[in-house]
Amino acid sequence: MLVVYLITFVLYHSGNCFKILPTTTYNENIFQCVTSIIHKYFTEGSVITHVGNNVDDRELLQAINNANIITMVSRQAPIKLIIPHEAYLISAYNASHFAKNFKKLTRESAWNPLARFLILVEELKETELNVIFDTLLRWQVINVVVVKSTEDPLLYTYNPYDNYNCGKRYDTVINYGKCSHAHSLDLYPEKAVTGLRNCTLDVVISHWPPFTIVYSRDSNNISSELAKGLEPYLLRLMGETQGFKVNILDDYDSENISTVSSDMRATGTLKKLQDHEVDAVIGGMLLIPSRALAFSFIDGHLGYIDEIRFIVKRASFMPDWKYLYLEFNLTIWALLILCILLYSVLLILLLRPKDKTYVVFWVLESLILHGRNVRSRQSVKYVLILWVWFSYFMSTFYQSSLVSLTTNPLEDFQISTEEDIAKYKLKPCFSKVMGVYYIESIQSNDEFFGSAECSDLLDSVKSVMESDNLYTIMQYGAYSYHKEKFYDQYGRPRIMSLPKPYSKVIYATYVDKGFPILHTLRCQAFQLRENGIVAKILKDMYYLQRLKHIFQAKEFRGSLLIPWRVYGIGYGISVAIFILEIICHNEK
Repeated sequence: MLVVYLITFVLYHSGNCFKILPTTTYNENIFQCVTSIIHKYFTEGSVITHVGNNVDDRELLQAINNANIITMVSRQAPIKLIIPHEAYLISAYNASHFAKNFKKLTRESAWNPLARFLILVEELKETELNVIFDTLLRWQVINVVVVKSTEDPLLYTYNPYDNYNCGKRYDTVINYGKCSHAHSLDLYPEKAVTGLRNCTLDVVISHWPPFTIVYSRDSNNISSELAKGLEPYLLRLMGETQGFKVNILDDYDSENISTVSSDMRATGTLKKLQDHEVDAVIGGMLLIPSRALAFSFIDGHLGYIDEIRFIVKRASFMPDWKYLYLEFNLTIWALLILCILLYSVLLILLLRPKDKTYVVFWVLESLILHGRNVRSRQSVKYVLILWVWFSYFMSTFYQSSLVSLTTNPLEDFQISTEEDIAKYKLKPCFSKVMGVYYIESIQSNDEFFGSAECSDLLDSVKSVMESDNLYTIMQYGAYSYHKEKFYDQYGRPRIMSLPKPYSKVIYATYVDKGFPILHTLRCQAFQLRENGIVAKILKDMYYLQRLKHIFQAKEFRGSLLIPWRVYGIGYGISVAIFILEIICHNEK
């Protein structure tokens, strides 16, 4: 029973390896061959990752360890690493076993096809070499040597960039011959010497103007060079200098946000890239951590040129009747009423009239500059003239403020900061794209669940425009491109972006790991930005978009400052008081 437990333990801990059975036996020539290759070509890196059965390969690993030339680590599949592997030592039983299990490596965050690979296969026929190299070609692994386990090991490789094959096919399998005779050969030469010259890249785009444009209706008034947007144009510029062409493929499902799961499985347009259906994905693709772990990218041309901003509803104009009291603030109105009361009391004490309301009404009508002859002593007239001057100044200031309000109408309170959003308890209305970005930005593992009316980017903005308690976030570049769509017929914006951004963003062109001349393309993309080409094209596209929108000139429409409702209420009160005075007079 103890033996059974021991065997079960060994099999369990070898479950992440390529092979378990049968047991491998290597001869001394294999140890010497592998050790010499590692010593000559792998010492530049600090660590080499072993992928295989640690139990079966213990003699091989012991030989490498005794040589004391490099640090060996065993691949641990459940552990998520961020730093890519520097080199691989892979052992497999045969070609089919290798092809079946190699995909597991590519689903790791530390997967690095640009590293050097040394693959040791125990049972390998000449006709099965294509099985191994077809698998390596699919995942763009080119720095590789395959060692066939024989008495004197045989070495093989391939070059998918030979004869301008663009890394998509290979003509022949390169046979280095016996390992004992390969000391004078360069087993890991630079293979992508032709780069992407004479190649055609299949690039998929989604509708995300101004970066990419799919629908023909958004291509009106745009030159043929910019008909597909900013990013395809920049990619073609890079292609002119590097000698490759670009074939644009349209993806009409622009709102199907591409995500990457914890096991490096992509969705949306990035899934096409992961399935090797296309060579690159562009279209306002935000650079976020999960995508950066699963793919390579070019970001120098669109780094920090845009930002995420809060979008809120633009405050509406106040009703006309509110202008009657908005000229003065609450303090001035309170002081004015206090002055009226104090001065009325003072005049009543000085004039001592029979009808005290007569004095009060005279004080009020003098505020609207109505004249009246008041018989009084000369000393009292000095007091009266002070009130006349006060009434003149107050009336003049009130009328000038009223004119200012009618020519420059006031708006309701405008949400202008993040603190205002929290204070007035506005609810988020995020689209799918912005929802995923928000989850990534706060480094949360939760899934985003948005409402149906906010699922699309422009629909979320429309919902904010029609509601008083919603807000959203979006790229300022997309907002600048689409903002005229949310103007009224007179060209007045109905939404606005807050001046303080939520965050800066980086857009990227995503390619699969192992993409050639990546550093060269990054440098060239950075040059396009520094030369001002990116800013110039964006400016032109914003201008061409504005030409599509025509707004009406708002005709002059006079409005009575005192609304009919207020006028009717005042007239009714006056009639009621007049009738009440007549009744009181008749009773006397």
